[in-house]
Amino acid sequence: MLWIPVAFICLTSGECKFHQTYVERYLQECEAVNRRAVAKMQADPDVKAYDVTCIQVLLKEEQRASD
Repeated sequence: MLWIPVAFICLTSGECKFHQTYVERYLQECEAVNRRAVAKMQADPDVKAYDVTCIQVLLKEEQRASD
């Protein structure tokens, strides 16, 4: 499975937006990326609110051509 670390951040200026990083192969890696992001956001006085999650990427199976 593949996972995308995602954060929704609102700044004290009123601007809110989503951020995502590189795809991770394991959920534990995605969660580790988000823990580092949370630590940075908690220390940033410009961040008013945030939330993080890991989104699972579902790969579509290839369909074979019929005979």
